[in-house]
Amino acid sequence: MRSFLIFVTVAVIVISVIQAEYAENNRIEENQLQDTSFNSCKCANNNCGCCEYIDLPRIYINATVCTNITYLPNDYGISMTISYNSDTLFNDTVSVRNPPPICFGEHFIDSLEVDLCIRLHNIDFDKHHLSACVRFEAKVMRCVIAKQEIGCFNIAHQNTQELDVSNRSKTILRKLGFLHEKPIVNMI
Repeated sequence: MRSFLIFVTVAVIVISVIQAEYAENNRIEENQLQDTSFNSCKCANNNCGCCEYIDLPRIYINATVCTNITYLPNDYGISMTISYNSDTLFNDTVSVRNPPPICFGEHFIDSLEVDLCIRLHNIDFDKHHLSACVRFEAKVMRCVIAKQEIGCFNIAHQNTQELDVSNRSKTILRKLGFLHEKPIVNMI
């Protein structure tokens, strides 16, 4: 059950981040927020903060899941924090050159290792933009047993941002009751 909780948490976070639709050529003044609250994200410059409220009474989950992502163009990296209520699950900076998957695992039996991972792929970046696609991977004993494409994003030059992804994954989670129509939004 703990792995399922972590999987749902990570799924909601990633879907929230990649569903933020940025208006092409829409300039944002420094410190001015672009309101994308219909999809639970607020972004400014190279930063994006997203939160989703999750209510799964059948498995006793009632929590707010948040992520903050900052593109670090000078370092060619991203700084990412993932939290469940006020508990931080992940807080680190990773390279966008060849980022490792971000995995959360559980050992059900001493010899059975299960991981749920977020992997960035099809990455393109320079000092002015970062684009990538996001995929979930389920692993058993370090072997990928399932993959689910989530979508792709493009963070353009500091003040111009755009994103183009499918709403299919978020729609499915909303119909299953994992996402709510009026999300809770926090900014970085």
